[in-house]
Amino acid sequence: MKQKEKILASGCLLGERVRYDAQVLQITDQRIFQWAREKRFVPICPECMGGLWVPREPCEIEPGKTAQDVLDGNARIFSKTGNDCTDDYLFGVQACINLAKRHHIRLALLKQRSPACATRHLHDGHFNGTLIEGLGVLALALQKEGIQTFDETQLDELQAQLID
Repeated sequence: MKQKEKILASGCLLGERVRYDAQVLQITDQRIFQWAREKRFVPICPECMGGLWVPREPCEIEPGKTAQDVLDGNARIFSKTGNDCTDDYLFGVQACINLAKRHHIRLALLKQRSPACATRHLHDGHFNGTLIEGLGVLALALQKEGIQTFDETQLDELQAQLID
């Protein structure tokens, strides 16, 4: 039997307890269960893979800066109390990229609003709940590797891109 195409996926979207607040997200879309049964997922959490704990303080890219700025070394990712977590994020991003290459990944399902995984919207860096358009550092790094990124609201689009 031919192996199904793999999908790099944020562990929190698969029910893993890796979110900053240690909460488990409720999975309701049956496609997640189906793809899990088909062993399509390569679960990741760039924060955990970078050495951050669960639970942990929420983190955001500094105000007025972008994921590209972080990757270029011109911006930082800070926790709510001001701890610099940039190196942890960058280490986790590289670990995820390495895993994606090892599994020949071309599609990724990532958690929206995260400073790592956001594919369309993330917090503005002021820790006040305000969202802005933009990418997280992992989403941007994956796109630079030619990997298409989707969030949990784009399962139809992701499904349309699956080869098998």
